[in-house]
Amino acid sequence: MRALSILLSALLAVTPAFAADPAHYTVYKGSRAVLEIIDRPGPLTSTASRPPNMPAVQHPFLTGSALSAPDENDLSRLLKASTSTADYLKKLEAAGYRIERR
Repeated sequence: MRALSILLSALLAVTPAFAADPAHYTVYKGSRAVLEIIDRPGPLTSTASRPPNMPAVQHPFLTGSALSAPDENDLSRLLKASTSTADYLKKLEAAGYRIERR
């Protein structure tokens, strides 16, 4: 029993990211919220309706929900040029967007 306890403690010490909730961000253009981001792989949700029976596009490093149709092309272009959520957030800030962590 003690060996199991030691093993579990060691595993938790090595993998704290799995125990933590992913970071959530709201992206603003001026005072308008234009995007919600969760720092974990998942679906990308557009302001446009998906055709019936078409699954949501899955992204390898973030979950995102667009809130502003006029900004989606710019947001998408910056996302395609990014290699991680942190990189995307930097690109958004450089493009004039404001990011708030929730």
